[in-house]
Amino acid sequence: MSKKISPLWKLLVKLSAIKAPYKINFVNHPKIYKDAPIIWVLNHQRFFDFPIALRAIGHPVKTVSGRQNLYFIDRLWFDAMKVIWIDRKDKVDSRKAVAIIEDNLKSNQEILWFPEGTWNLSENLLMLPMKWGV
Repeated sequence: MSKKISPLWKLLVKLSAIKAPYKINFVNHPKIYKDAPIIWVLNHQRFFDFPIALRAIGHPVKTVSGRQNLYFIDRLWFDAMKVIWIDRKDKVDSRKAVAIIEDNLKSNQEILWFPEGTWNLSENLLMLPMKWGV
């Protein structure tokens, strides 16, 4: 499946390296099934997880993110990346977001999801409890 990559996406991902200046080294390359929906599930630790994940995947994907207060520039970046916003405390909003996710998967759009639902700031925990959904 060939992914169309817009010049804006390329620019935003390149600029994100300013905030997350890490080199990506793959240990294993996942087998990708062409023409099938993919859900990328990642552990979430810091603000730079999202830009690093997008660079690693290498093409646009829809990302599920909890509604949150963001700096203006971050809000613009998330919106330009077409984030699917979800209010985890609002069951009606959550159902609407799930319907959007399902529609995207039915059209073979890839989804990036951080099921912990928040950053893990504890050095003593490998992961936080997972949110239901993925």
